[in-house]
Amino acid sequence: MEDERIRFIEQTLLKIFAYIQDNYGINMPNTFIIVFARWIYDSGMFHEILIKWKSENEQDVETLNRIMERQSTGEMVLAKEIVGLVEQNLEIELSNIEEIMLTIMLYNVKGAKKVLPVQAYIICHGYATASSIADVCNKVLCRHIFSAIDMPLDKTINDICMELRKMLYYSEKREVLFLVDIGSLEHIVDMIGDTSNVNVGIINNVSTNLAIRVGTAIMNGENVEQIIANTKGTITTSYNYFPKKNSEDALIFVSESGSNVAARVSELFLNSLPKNLHVTIKCYDYETFIALNQADELEKYHVIFAATTIPLGKHKFPIVSIEDIMTFRNFEQLKICFNGYLSAFEFETFKKNMLNAFSLQNVVESLTILNATKVLTLVDEMLEELQLQMQQRFLPKTIMGLNVHISCLIERMVKKEEIGTHLNLTEFVENNSDFIEKVRRSFANIAKQYNIELVMSEIAYIYDYINHDFENENEEEEDF
Repeated sequence: MEDERIRFIEQTLLKIFAYIQDNYGINMPNTFIIVFARWIYDSGMFHEILIKWKSENEQDVETLNRIMERQSTGEMVLAKEIVGLVEQNLEIELSNIEEIMLTIMLYNVKGAKKVLPVQAYIICHGYATASSIADVCNKVLCRHIFSAIDMPLDKTINDICMELRKMLYYSEKREVLFLVDIGSLEHIVDMIGDTSNVNVGIINNVSTNLAIRVGTAIMNGENVEQIIANTKGTITTSYNYFPKKNSEDALIFVSESGSNVAARVSELFLNSLPKNLHVTIKCYDYETFIALNQADELEKYHVIFAATTIPLGKHKFPIVSIEDIMTFRNFEQLKICFNGYLSAFEFETFKKNMLNAFSLQNVVESLTILNATKVLTLVDEMLEELQLQMQQRFLPKTIMGLNVHISCLIERMVKKEEIGTHLNLTEFVENNSDFIEKVRRSFANIAKQYNIELVMSEIAYIYDYINHDFENENEEEEDF
């Protein structure tokens, strides 16, 4: 049990000191880590004895602590950070004894390196802007040159000044250089007050490029005055202007039943237009559309809108569902989409033509090779049965959309071209057994009439269709 606990402490310390090495370039010897792990373990075992000793020697410990803070400020600050990480990860409480021990060890380890003449700080507005720049520069330079002070919106300039006053007070043997971004930080030295004990420099408009140049100069032994003099005029802004390419205007049509069905939908649209818009027409099946969109292949087009027979979710361009048109909804959205392409009179003509072309009978006749009257009668009976079993009424647009969707579904299954895949199909089957059974019972007459069997992936798409439109109904109610 003892060995396991010590090994756990050692592994935790190894991770902490690996973090210290990555961020500060300080590599602590493994022998020290092993000894420190044993110290932490024994401190817990002899807790009462240590408390008594600390109480008896409290004044001496405090005196030593003050000496360390004055003589080894940087090491003491880092020691406090390490103690905080140890306490957080091991859920224990350490004391200033451990801080002193770590400070001495850090001093010895850092002493092996040449002490740099300048302490450099990057100070930027933002949650982690300074930290990001400092981290990149320290890694590029293979040494911890910059410390970072981030200034998120909830941190005031006075908070920063308090931190800096302490750093300047203990920086008697080294110069200090601040790299800042903009605003009040450019005048931060004036706000700090007396800095007579140390040479202080400040450079504004910090960037990664500038910080690497300054860091290189510090490593070369240059002082603050030399760095500032040599930095003047070396950082220039270059720019290139890339005018946007004239994206090709496009109308996209999508159907879960394939690109051929999407093309038939496009014909209904285009035949309703009062004039040729001279735009590119793209017709995709659902899976191809999703793949192209995720690969940003559609970015090369200025998509006026995408018309679809299946819910597509939210995209960078407008989405128009066929059932919205069939139920006389969202014509205002279409009017906005066609702004600049159709005049007000032309749009009214288009709207009138659309209402005639996109009747349920016309749409189903256009999208399937089956007898539209028979299919719609069977689908209507199925949806009535499904609503009774689910004990809820679907939205009018949902019913209209399902009429189109299930009519196309029947044709796909008759032609043995059913959709065989669905995102999260396994999860759907596990969580919706009741819905699956109700759909199968409702679909039984259609299955018998056409000698087909409803596959699980198609049931999942019916569920998506119903669930999507109920979510939209809730959003509309909240907006109202």
